[in-house]
Amino acid sequence: MSGHRGRAAALLVTALAVLGFAVPGTVGATFTGTHVNGAPTPIGASSGLGSTFLTHSQAVAAGSPVSRYRTTEAQTASPGTTTADTGTPGGRPATYTSPTASRSATQGPSTWWNFDSATGTTGTTPDSSGAVNTGSLGSGAAVTTAAGKLGDGVHLSGSPGSVVGRMPVDTTGDFTAMVWARLTDSATDYAALALEGPTNSAAALMFRHANSTCTDCWQIRAASTMTAVSSTLQPPVVANWLPPASSTLAGVWWHLAMVYTAPTTAGGTGTLTLYVNGTTQPTSTVPHTVLAAGSHLALGRQAANGGPVNHWNGDLDDARVYQRALSAAEVQAVHNGGSGTTTEAAALTAGLTDALQGPDQGQGGSSAVASDGAMGAFAVRGAGGAPEPAPDTFTIECWLRVGPGHDGQVLGFASDSTSAAPASSDRMLFVDRFGHLAFGVAKPSGFSLLRTPLAVTDGVWHHVAASMGPAGTKLYLDGALMARDAATTAGAAYSGYWRWGASKVYGWSSGGTNVDPSRGALTGTVDEVAVHGTQLTDADVAHHAFSNF
Repeated sequence: MSGHRGRAAALLVTALAVLGFAVPGTVGATFTGTHVNGAPTPIGASSGLGSTFLTHSQAVAAGSPVSRYRTTEAQTASPGTTTADTGTPGGRPATYTSPTASRSATQGPSTWWNFDSATGTTGTTPDSSGAVNTGSLGSGAAVTTAAGKLGDGVHLSGSPGSVVGRMPVDTTGDFTAMVWARLTDSATDYAALALEGPTNSAAALMFRHANSTCTDCWQIRAASTMTAVSSTLQPPVVANWLPPASSTLAGVWWHLAMVYTAPTTAGGTGTLTLYVNGTTQPTSTVPHTVLAAGSHLALGRQAANGGPVNHWNGDLDDARVYQRALSAAEVQAVHNGGSGTTTEAAALTAGLTDALQGPDQGQGGSSAVASDGAMGAFAVRGAGGAPEPAPDTFTIECWLRVGPGHDGQVLGFASDSTSAAPASSDRMLFVDRFGHLAFGVAKPSGFSLLRTPLAVTDGVWHHVAASMGPAGTKLYLDGALMARDAATTAGAAYSGYWRWGASKVYGWSSGGTNVDPSRGALTGTVDEVAVHGTQLTDADVAHHAFSNF
């Protein structure tokens, strides 16, 4: 986040200079907390940007009611999950909704590499979970349809081919990791997926050709402890799955999954379970406590003694990692999804690292929510669950992170809280098909559409905001006013709900070119959603972008 803060500081100076503020030099400032309609809570961090701009009490316009959604609650894996409104006294909680009742709420993968949007022999593969953990394709890694189990996959032909991204889970807590794997040969040991530490892998899904524990078997190799002095692994704890004697190992697809249930008491022992093609064996569950791995998620290799080993020779597809222990039924369901009988159940993933990290940002929690492009969203209902009139004076804002090639609805108003295609939907922030941030309002006659001049799909956090009111419609990015339509001060009249994460986005064009996203549901991560009942000033929005709001 340090790169973001440096860029943000530069943007702040520019934005505030445009707004007519004097920019201070090195005056230290105390950032303040995020309690909206009460006294600010000191965080205790300092900044050289100056106190003039960075107190939360200044950031909120006087008398401006706001609904604020931080999604910090422990989420359940069922529709109907709610997140509290921390802004309005009494609150209007937002409820997770989905047009498909079987889709779970906020327990999706924290990384999902399906390779269907990646092409070529080198480069990157996007993260379809919405958590923006882009995978880097190493030399010798080729994404092709022939290499895929479900659409495209990645072909690796030994060293140095691999796919590497940041570590998406805390391996000392519950987690699940899975991948479809097809070997070209079974002549030696190969690693399909590994959760790597700086020196060795905490856990890896492997094919073992011949060793003391099994021969020609699938195996979880997991380190139990590391000595503080030498960083040498103790003997690995392994869970084995022995294929039937008649099985053909190479040239066929196998679905591999490891599920870790962490100990519930200090000093206790967790459990590792290996699933192959959705099933387990008696040798597949072992007591174990996984060590922390703070380095990488890797496909096609594992780490040992400070370097990559056991490079994969064959194809890999549909790799997913979850920050929870999937049940046996859920593992089976994902496996069956590869056979066409069911599909991944979760639309959103909660508990991701939030946008306001580190001492300068003043937060350190896990409140961000990723959307994987499926039609699941949070909707804000009025009193008694009733719809409310679409407002003509408001400001909406949140933090947003979207990776290359992804788009969808971010935050807006709609006439239905659950439908994938509500009759009316506007007053909407969305990422368009070209990667630009857009704000659209349907007027009584015609529409107003504002867009940023450049794309925002760079995989980093951005503060985004839009408003409508006496000053017209306005669109902001990272505290700076990007576009304005002074003539649009009111929108079409209907009743509905604020929604974020998914809605109908259809019929928007700019300069005669349709800019609708590829789908209504966002593939990306959202944090710190807020809805104001007033049109904030440009200075207010700039404050929010840089004051831990």
